Amino acid sequence: MQRIVAGTHDIAYVDVGTIIKWNAENPGKEMTIVYVAEDGFPLGAYSLKSKGIVKPKDLEGKCLGAPPFDGGRQMFPAFAKVNGIDTSKITWLSMDANLREQMLVKGEVDAITGFITSAVPSLMALGVKSSDIAVMRYDAFRFDGFGNAVFASKEFVEKNPKTVAAFVRGLNKAMKEMVADPKAAIVALKARDGLVNTEIETQRLHLYVKELLLTPNVKANGFSAVDKKKLETQIAAVLEAFNVKANVTAAGLYSDRFLPPKSERLPPAWKE
Repeated sequence: MQRIVAGTHDIAYVDVGTIIKWNAENPGKEMTIVYVAEDGFPLGAYSLKSKGIVKPKDLEGKCLGAPPFDGGRQMFPAFAKVNGIDTSKITWLSMDANLREQMLVKGEVDAITGFITSAVPSLMALGVKSSDIAVMRYDAFRFDGFGNAVFASKEFVEKNPKTVAAFVRGLNKAMKEMVADPKAAIVALKARDGLVNTEIETQRLHLYVKELLLTPNVKANGFSAVDKKKLETQIAAVLEAFNVKANVTAAGLYSDRFLPPKSERLPPAWKE
């Protein structure tokens, strides 16, 4: 979001809740979502089971860690609102994203927020067993929505419709190829960044596809087939949590006019 606002980039990728909040607080400078990549909701709070944090109210009196820009932290007020969490009883500790899971393992924080695809594989990479990780998905506790989406400023979208449509076509093709051949996706990632751990990224990709991409809705209607009622509910939750009086609608937030036809957005079969 910061890079789009600064003008250094034209198209970016961020969680839908952050875009809702931006549009509500910045009338006249709205962003437009052109492709919702994650039909599932990735946000959550994560801790070690030894901490005994099993329900939202258990977070009161605890120290939570996350970078200031983290989607889970940005949307925590909305999660707290619907679950009756007293946020005055929570202490936040900020750190770089690459230190988040390390600080949880070291006991410097009681829980962290973030995406399930970031927290769980990263904790396992640090030697934590999956059975020792306590996952508190926001969508399991009354706060649901969409995950990451591709967006641009409303001005850019209106001035460059062919560019946006071409980008969306390319992204949609890549999404399908990633699902059809996950091994090739990891090879491409490794070529981009030689320092990545292939085993961990393979686990992350499988979690990503299973939990966030191939929802029943996507399997039936294709990628970025947005349920407008679900989006309106997410908008209402964000506006209420941040006490913003703004006219943010699903139609104004998301445009499906750049999407390829449904037949080209249906995902291929996923093999575990």
